[in-house]
Amino acid sequence: MITIDASSRTKREQEVAELKKAIEEETKNHEAQIQEIRQRHATALEELSEQLEQAKRVSRKLITEIHFSASGLL
Repeated sequence: MITIDASSRTKREQEVAELKKAIEEETKNHEAQIQEIRQRHATALEELSEQLEQAKRVSRKLITEIHFSASGLL
């Protein structure tokens, strides 16, 4: 009976070790996915910021042209 208990304990310990290893692998994969998403997010934000700045420049230019046109200076 002691042999059976030791054998089943070893088997459980092995299963636990395998589960821990699987969890560690999944954790690494998850962290890599999170990092990739953060990089894509940062890139998207940078692109949107550039688009916003471009739109602001165009808007300021149009407003200036409208003011000049309205005052007859163009």
